Amino acid sequence: MSKTKVLGNKGLSFITKLLFGVNVTDSQSGLRIYSRAAIEKLDWKTTGYEFCSEMIWRAKQLGIEIEEFPIQAIYTDYSRSKGQNNWNAINIVKRLFKQRIVEIFE
Repeated sequence: MSKTKVLGNKGLSFITKLLFGVNVTDSQSGLRIYSRAAIEKLDWKTTGYEFCSEMIWRAKQLGIEIEEFPIQAIYTDYSRSKGQNNWNAINIVKRLFKQRIVEIFE
């Protein structure tokens, strides 16, 4: 994984901890296993890449235990050709802040 992607993942994990109080090593990837009952309880609002952080947050809100299973990210020529860049991380952060602010004032 490139240094930029490592830095982006660490930054997004830090933002997830800062906004939602959930400490994970990688908020955007990794393997997370949820039971069907847990999935049915989770009420997520987002539909973009920020979905990963929101699911962790919603699980914490419901007292669902979060256990991490590290994975190694593999970037193929196809995945690199999709044009994902650092702006994705910036957009994720903006949407996470927006979601948090909305929830605070609901």
